[in-house]
Amino acid sequence: AEDSIACVELIFKNKQEQSEILQQYNGKKPEKMPDIKRMAISIGYEEEYNYFYKLISKMLHFCPFTLNGDTDFSANIHKVVFVKRIVVYLKKVQQELEQIYQSLP
Repeated sequence: AEDSIACVELIFKNKQEQSEILQQYNGKKPEKMPDIKRMAISIGYEEEYNYFYKLISKMLHFCPFTLNGDTDFSANIHKVVFVKRIVVYLKKVQQELEQIYQSLP
């Protein structure tokens, strides 16, 4: 029963957040999603966005850098940096989730 109450409260909170967002757009859904970079900047994750965007972009799109560059993206150093950044990000997510759960009755 407690889980059901918690779920209902989360759904209600989500509906409130949706209403607040719609108010920003005069009650209408935006025609397109907000720019991901702007969203990252607005919540203080510009550095993470820039890192992952650049890394993923270089790995997915062929360009002279990836074809002729002196950096091998399969090198261990890139894997280590990638995993370390993921760990930092997941720790922040964990902290935020703990704050949310502590605020639940």
